Amino acid sequence: MKKYFMIILIILSLSFISCTEKKSHDIKIYCIDKYWTSDEKIKELLKEPILETDDFMGYNKEFKMIFLKEKIKEDLTKYDHFGGTYHLGKGMFVITVDGEIALKGVTRWPMGTSFRPAGPYIEEVQEGFRIYEIYKDINEYDLTLLETAFSDMNMLKEEVFLIPAIGIDKSFDAKELYLKKEHILDYIILPDDLSVVDYKIDKEVLRYDLKGEKECFDNEYVFKGNANLIFLLKEGVDVIEFWLNDLEILRFTRDGLEVSHSATEFYDRFRGQAAQLNVMKYADEMNYSIKEYVENDLNEMMKTPKTSSNPMDYIKANEGLYHHIMYLGRDAYYYIKNELEKNDTSLRGQLLEIIYKDMIFSKEFRSNNFHFYLSDKGIEFDKISGKLTKEEIEDINTAFYTYAYKMGEKGVEEYLNPITYFFTSYYEKPEDINLFDFVYYMPRVLLEDKDEKEFEALSKTEAFPFKHLKKVSDSPVPIGRIAYGEVEDLLKKYLHINLNDVNKGTALYLEEYQSFYSYASDFAPGYFHCTEGVLKDGILTLYSKESVLTLEKKEDVYYIKSHTKR
Repeated sequence: MKKYFMIILIILSLSFISCTEKKSHDIKIYCIDKYWTSDEKIKELLKEPILETDDFMGYNKEFKMIFLKEKIKEDLTKYDHFGGTYHLGKGMFVITVDGEIALKGVTRWPMGTSFRPAGPYIEEVQEGFRIYEIYKDINEYDLTLLETAFSDMNMLKEEVFLIPAIGIDKSFDAKELYLKKEHILDYIILPDDLSVVDYKIDKEVLRYDLKGEKECFDNEYVFKGNANLIFLLKEGVDVIEFWLNDLEILRFTRDGLEVSHSATEFYDRFRGQAAQLNVMKYADEMNYSIKEYVENDLNEMMKTPKTSSNPMDYIKANEGLYHHIMYLGRDAYYYIKNELEKNDTSLRGQLLEIIYKDMIFSKEFRSNNFHFYLSDKGIEFDKISGKLTKEEIEDINTAFYTYAYKMGEKGVEEYLNPITYFFTSYYEKPEDINLFDFVYYMPRVLLEDKDEKEFEALSKTEAFPFKHLKKVSDSPVPIGRIAYGEVEDLLKKYLHINLNDVNKGTALYLEEYQSFYSYASDFAPGYFHCTEGVLKDGILTLYSKESVLTLEKKEDVYYIKSHTKR
């Protein structure tokens, strides 16, 4: 018996080793002279790969970028040098995984005034290349085969690559770009023999004073590219001048350059993700705190324009600094939130309030920075199992905060968070929710005297307390309607049930008008402040001092299952 037990143990051990051992894959990159053609024809043309598995250091899913172990400095004859970048050949690139075509595309891009790369390309620093195509969104490509292969080989990376420069064999260093506190205008890239002595803005004219040799200006495309980038990222600047020894050498105007707005997305994506992925790691290395980041950016922001009393003018004039604070993520959010509790009414406080509301309003910010958040789909949570951490509890309370934000006529506006409607009553199953309490504080369309027939019908309902009133204007409280569809949508989104499944109870409802009604004149919305919680087998149980909120995961989102007294 003991012998058989040992055999079984050995078999199980071998099975475990085989399951945990990293798999190997054969990944190759080819270049072929032909452009788009059938996969069968392409396979016939695949001869010698220019890169293969042993050449790769890893793959970054955020950037869709493959990193190489060594910089490619020699034998560049097999690459196409075009516009300051070494590209994978002149025709098509083809990536195969274990002999199957995983991805294919072109390797050149239309230059014109656009400096946004259009296909997989070798970066200027030749350390890797990013998969991108200007005519199609990257999400249209199925990268599963490629990403799975790198994952199997434990070669997925989170490092941030250098950000490509414009028309020159250099790149922005992401670490340097985000840790320094200078203005975005400090980061133009020039030939080695030129440097910036100073720059200044006079009204709409930005002037750079440079030192170096005049021959360095021969490559006008470099300066044109820098001007293009500045026009994209800096509002209020319509003219850019480059001076050498008090002589104006080059001058560009916003209208004259025909700025390619598609390039904004390219640079914003690199800058944003670079900050999100690495800025905190670099902060730890250099002993920078979130407070220093935010406050230094705010101090710079408040310098321009000095004459304005409108905080939005400072945001518009310093978009680079604004985006930097946004990219600092959840730690910056909580720092700003705590600072706002000090009721600072100065320009600094007004700027913090704008940034804070923008963070909450931004769907992208919530999904990139919070563990637990409310999305268009419903309640999302990235935890797999276990007791909730302090950070996760903070994010839950942020999602359940009394107020939410939306874009209005005057910018981001505050409104009552719809999730609070679900905390106005106790129920052991979704169908038992109290609809009277649920709709009580919902936004409503107020009834007027012209709605006399509707008001008369409402007055005849058993639960209506103001039966003695002859017209709406006699009411001591505002009476309004809430559309059936609005209530239905919320129940579907957060409870995963239809309105017909719920007993309307004492709720004021008129079938002929497909509306619920409320006469709330106070303000006491539902409230749930999480103090602890646990996730087990897809059931998330949250505790406050007063109640227990239970949620269940179905597909990709969580739905409220019950809200009971503790």
